[in-house]
Amino acid sequence: MFPVQVLLIFLCYGSCAIPLGYCIQLFTRKPENVYLTVIIINVIVVLLVNGSVIFPLAFRAFSGGGRYILEALVHAFPPYVLACALSNYIMLNLYNRQCSYYNTCDTEFYIEDPCCQNCKAEHCYKQLNVMLIKQSGAEYHHSVVDDVLLMISQMFAFHILLQIFEQKNRRKWNIYSVSPATDDNVVEPEVAEEKRRVEEYMKQFEETKSLPPQIALVVQNLKKEYAERPVVRGVNFCIHKQECFGLLGFNGAGKSTIYKMLTDQTKMSAGKMVMYGYELTKNREMFIGMIGYCPQTEGLSDFMTGRQYLQLHAALRGVPYKHINDEVNKWLDVLDMLDFENLIIANCPWGIQRKICILQSLIGNLPMVLMDEPSAGVDIMTKHALCEILQQVREMGRTVLITTHSMGEAEAICLRVGILVSGQFTAIGSCENLKAKHGRNFILSIKVIPGFQLENLEKIKKIINEAFPTIRFKDSYLGVLKYELESDILYSYVFDKLGKLKQRYVWITDFSIGQPSMDEVLLNFVTEQEEPPEKLTLYRRICSRIARVIRKA
Repeated sequence: MFPVQVLLIFLCYGSCAIPLGYCIQLFTRKPENVYLTVIIINVIVVLLVNGSVIFPLAFRAFSGGGRYILEALVHAFPPYVLACALSNYIMLNLYNRQCSYYNTCDTEFYIEDPCCQNCKAEHCYKQLNVMLIKQSGAEYHHSVVDDVLLMISQMFAFHILLQIFEQKNRRKWNIYSVSPATDDNVVEPEVAEEKRRVEEYMKQFEETKSLPPQIALVVQNLKKEYAERPVVRGVNFCIHKQECFGLLGFNGAGKSTIYKMLTDQTKMSAGKMVMYGYELTKNREMFIGMIGYCPQTEGLSDFMTGRQYLQLHAALRGVPYKHINDEVNKWLDVLDMLDFENLIIANCPWGIQRKICILQSLIGNLPMVLMDEPSAGVDIMTKHALCEILQQVREMGRTVLITTHSMGEAEAICLRVGILVSGQFTAIGSCENLKAKHGRNFILSIKVIPGFQLENLEKIKKIINEAFPTIRFKDSYLGVLKYELESDILYSYVFDKLGKLKQRYVWITDFSIGQPSMDEVLLNFVTEQEEPPEKLTLYRRICSRIARVIRKA
């Protein structure tokens, strides 16, 4: 019976200790904090169990009800209950062995011996029941069975806590149900139209459990908060099959957070996401299994070579064993990686690691490809190759969601883009439509002497405003003044005026007129917000400091 009883004690401990770790993780952000907390709990248990040696007054400082309250509190920790159960069990077994050694009840002290019990009017030796005896020492007032039942109760209690507080379960109950978004978040009619389409698709999904055949991904009212600070605020968009959709915006706009929620690396605070008929909160394995993901940073196994890493991903994505090498060779050759395939990833340059990240998202022919700034850190040849690859990938029937800071890349790759500002969309549409609608006017750039521009900015602006009454000042940096001119003004008139101003004022060194680019459109959306982004303000401050230093030198 000895091994069976000990096994029962450890099984009960495991059944409550494992959910305890998950409960601790609910209140910590990093996994290593869970291990640290468990270690601290075990250290405290060791000190309490050995209280008679280290802290003699740990239990004796309390009397009566206070002592029982303290013991009830420390019994909330499964390691302490395990220590109590094992201590009782070992001590009682040792006492039984001592009783069996003497095995006599005919001495004058037999009344005080618990091994000597009444057997038909005579005292005889009987072994103590190690599982039911309620006290074996000064610190323990419970039996081993009591401890086992307590651990089973803790198991159910911890599971209930997980069901109540775990984010995944909360989303299943009420969070994934969409709360109405306010009209304040809708900046452009295209954003409102996209939201309306998303609502229609979600309504159809709830009724039929399927999306329209041309739709690959639908995201509705996606929200995320960090420390009660909203990062993503009610984002709605849908992506068609064989479409490349781009997320544009400054750093901190929420692009990478959306990617992390799509791949379930970060739990969303609210919202719904459906891909090819599978909802993330209800069919997580199927949803994640259709995604090829190129993260912005990390995501690679440093101890593997590039070939080994891609072979692993090919195998995980269901490529038949006999075709794995052919699949890996094909993609390595596409980005000219055959010379680096056998290098340990940790020893590869940053650009090579980015290429491996790109290939890991493409290998295996998954229907959805997510790329978070894939061209960051790669050479110009790889950027051009990436554009061609994504074009071919779309023609093969796959769908692409990409973020990038290269507006030229967005124009070349994306059929539609969404501009994110402060965690919400301010515009959605094709690059051509956005430029046509929000970049109708001309952009006039006037280059002046930097030192003069800083000291006499108001004077320069006054002279330009007198020459062009309808002109609108946009920005200034590094000795370049940018203005916006109405599109109905004649080029010849502008060049004639600027030529005369250049002859009259020596501080004008050059000027140019052009159509607004996607960079201008993006900058317009950001600067039109009530509060300019911190990074834009910092950028202007740095430029001003550099100009002052150069002028003093």
